[in-house]
Amino acid sequence: MKKKLLTGFGTAAVVALTPALVFAQGITEANGLVSKVKTLIDQLIPLVIGLALLVFLWGVLQYALSKEDGGKEAAKGYMLWGLIALFVMVSVWGLVNVISDTILGDNIDKTVETPTIPRVPVSS
Repeated sequence: MKKKLLTGFGTAAVVALTPALVFAQGITEANGLVSKVKTLIDQLIPLVIGLALLVFLWGVLQYALSKEDGGKEAAKGYMLWGLIALFVMVSVWGLVNVISDTILGDNIDKTVETPTIPRVPVSS
């Protein structure tokens, strides 16, 4: 039991400290770190929500195509867990945005810069 607790604590510590190690090079203040982490999370959340939506839609497809009761029960499980995942992720995302806006106010840059395509000058 003690070994599992220490292993879990070690894993949690590594996960918690990884962003600090990754962003240690270019950040001089705490708001910069928060801003970079928020930007990273904002980019990953639509991907994860899309995956949960795909799990739900997979369950719907399996339910529609299944002819036996066992297949329909498994499909109901996919649909249920897809909906639960969507609800939890959207709720947590909303709470994080409310808390960050409440605590940090407008200090975080909320605009996303679109990358530009490098162009090679053409000589005539």
